[in-house]
Amino acid sequence: MPAIVAMSGAIAVTGQDAQKGIAVALEHINADGGVAGRPLKIQLYDTQGNPGVVRQVMERLTRLERAPVILGCEISAGTSAAAQFAEQARVPHLNSPAVSAELLERGYKWYFSDQITADTEAATVVEFFEHLMTQGDVVPALLYEDSPRGAGTIERIEVLLEERGIEIAASAPYSRSDRNLLPPVKRVQTSSANMVIWAGYTEDVVTKLQAMQQHDFKPYIVGISGGSGDVRTPQLVDRGFVEDVNLSTVDY
Repeated sequence: MPAIVAMSGAIAVTGQDAQKGIAVALEHINADGGVAGRPLKIQLYDTQGNPGVVRQVMERLTRLERAPVILGCEISAGTSAAAQFAEQARVPHLNSPAVSAELLERGYKWYFSDQITADTEAATVVEFFEHLMTQGDVVPALLYEDSPRGAGTIERIEVLLEERGIEIAASAPYSRSDRNLLPPVKRVQTSSANMVIWAGYTEDVVTKLQAMQQHDFKPYIVGISGGSGDVRTPQLVDRGFVEDVNLSTVDY
């Protein structure tokens, strides 16, 4: 059974985690007799987290190799391309990491996911924000990776906050390809915000937390899945600083 995984590139950490998860699943499945009495094997295909590579791999698997089913451990940007190929070829595509609302709400018949939706993430964040407001004055800013995943959830949060008459102090999108990730952090820091709602992946969350520490910026941080929920983050950033910003996460 083929599985598309970003084992290299900008989100290699996510892909490597997926690879380990697949190995654990295989161990349990095969220990229980496999599938229909036969051992299950998974062939991994490295997508580099690049939608262009995802398209190439999916075209090969669906049109040339005629795979009966395709597993996916790919982020939203890549999965959007993969789901379209699966739909056209009528090949079941099962994926976990992607939560883009565009993907989950499109009505695909051959794409399957066990993830929560961006709407659920947004509603949970805003509910928690309203709880914090009962403890004192809270001024939010938005910091997010500008992709279907990050922007999709943040857009929903903006709508919910606006409906409640809550003003956003700053909105700072960024690209993982940017070499200098300091400007969006400074934009948030120079605003009146004392809380940051953040949607990003492990690599950029770690880099920006380090930048925040260097500039003595300690807002209350509510993360959305990805890097803020990665168990390695406290090991890659000063643990004391992680506690200072009350780093929390909304995840499934």
